[in-house]
Amino acid sequence: MYTFITLKQLRELRGLTQHYVATKVGVTQSAYSKIENFDCHSSIDNYKKIAEVLDADANQIIMNKIQALIHIKGNVTLVDSDTEKNIPMVADIINIIREHEYLLSRLVYQNANPNAAQASI
Repeated sequence: MYTFITLKQLRELRGLTQHYVATKVGVTQSAYSKIENFDCHSSIDNYKKIAEVLDADANQIIMNKIQALIHIKGNVTLVDSDTEKNIPMVADIINIIREHEYLLSRLVYQNANPNAAQASI
């Protein structure tokens, strides 16, 4: 079984505040909080900056986010067992995984090809 560590846990292990990390990354504390709490998506460049501030591997941070999202979505208890009502949640999970797979593939490509033009995501 894969064990992941969240950005919050990693930041706290380093003894850093959200404000400090946000300032170093170049986003507001509110925006960083949303990234840390899975309330929004961020660019690969921001993940690289976060990884640098937290002294961590950017690839691992993105993989950890994917694992955390799967864990969070997978532990949602549904009140109604009607299959049709589950379809939107399953579609959301699939879309989140696809988006993060794309971001991860871009990050891997950019790391393998440092001279390649940086595309905004």
